[in-house]
Amino acid sequence: MYHYILFDLDGTITESAPGIVNSVRYALNKMKYEVRDEEELLRFIGPPLIDSMKKFYGMNDEQAEQAVVFYREYFSEKGLFENSVYDGIEECLKQLKEKALHG
Repeated sequence: MYHYILFDLDGTITESAPGIVNSVRYALNKMKYEVRDEEELLRFIGPPLIDSMKKFYGMNDEQAEQAVVFYREYFSEKGLFENSVYDGIEECLKQLKEKALHG
């Protein structure tokens, strides 16, 4: 019998890509970098942002740190809310809760 179940939120319970991608786009625009292909922004999901800014856009440490500041500026105001719960998750969590309460 389990007492706790832990879920990762991003990519497991919610589709967080829109908020992350929009935050990256915002940061790149503020840094005057051209976004060549929207699909390329999906590469930013997962790895550390500073590493991705350096690897994918050739930024130095200082530039990458500033880009992350811009990223967080957008994400904290808007990007955080640009996600949705995957289909079926709400019902799944309700069933798990019910089973935990009543066996």
